[in-house]
Amino acid sequence: MDRDRVRLRYAQWASSGPDGRSAFSPLFFWRPWRLAAGILLGLACATKWNGLFALAVFGLLTVAWEIGARKAAGTREPWFGAFIDGAVAFVTMVGAAAATYLASWWGWISGDGGWSRMWAADNAPSTIGNLFPDWVRSLWHYHWEMFNFHDSLDADHTYESQAWEWLVLARPVAIDYAGIEQGEQGCTAAECSQEILALGTPPLWWGASVALLVCVGMWLFRRDWRAGAILAGVAATWVPWAYFSAAPLLRFVSEPFTHVPGLRALVDVLVPSVDRTMFAFYAAAVAPFLVLAVVYVLGLILGGRDASPERRTVGAGIVGAYALIVLVIAAMFYPIHVDQVIPKEQWKDLMWFSSWI
Repeated sequence: MDRDRVRLRYAQWASSGPDGRSAFSPLFFWRPWRLAAGILLGLACATKWNGLFALAVFGLLTVAWEIGARKAAGTREPWFGAFIDGAVAFVTMVGAAAATYLASWWGWISGDGGWSRMWAADNAPSTIGNLFPDWVRSLWHYHWEMFNFHDSLDADHTYESQAWEWLVLARPVAIDYAGIEQGEQGCTAAECSQEILALGTPPLWWGASVALLVCVGMWLFRRDWRAGAILAGVAATWVPWAYFSAAPLLRFVSEPFTHVPGLRALVDVLVPSVDRTMFAFYAAAVAPFLVLAVVYVLGLILGGRDASPERRTVGAGIVGAYALIVLVIAAMFYPIHVDQVIPKEQWKDLMWFSSWI
């Protein structure tokens, strides 16, 4: 919304003609959609710290769009103006996100019974610590404890998986499973199963994996901003986990550099020191962007408004068939998403791969 609104305003400015232009292009400081995005991204960070990646990626994306809008409008100094706008975007989005994140801790801040809430009262402050009230020091300590715990979290688990396995549903997580005997809990078969399996709808996720490749091609070779926006969402919600998944390879590749004076510290910062324990349900945040990728490619298949009736008919048939397949398969897997008691033979039919068990 911010992109469309600002590009329209730049177009109106450009259409005013050379006589109506100033030496420098205008700066639009009041950007309510950026502010709204900052608040929502702050809520994302308050829910899970991974939201920081989204805040960084979308913040950079809006600056990139600003540069594109200025170039399209024929401004004389697109990069200089975008640099100033970038500072405004940072204050708007990061500032709103930070305020929202802090507000989400208000219950902990305003009380005295929260975990580590009174830590500062029992620990003398450092010289710098004297500059901050006790609740800030306690909150910082709480965050430091959380960071240290997760930064060193490395434990084997039956259902752990790597980031590149998530998109193809290689190893879903069984949240709950129970074998039910005949006559119990409404089981009428010889044996029943009851399970909650964190598994996406296969044709949707597999189709999305292909759609992402199409988005990469359309962004690289056609410069389609829509494909770029979708890829930015994937970069924000999936690529960081792929980076952690690649930790063993990164350590192997960087090993020679650890012996070079001055580079050891850089390697320690850039290369994960542990193999993070990760699960497929972490991909919940990337799901909306996978759906957007699928919808984008379906739109390409359907054809534009200037496509021939024959092309539109064939495209509509393909799109409709795919959507129907997704709906049918989603309905088929519904029982194992909601812990429904079903005959064990039906459950076995839904376990398409041994890695799903």
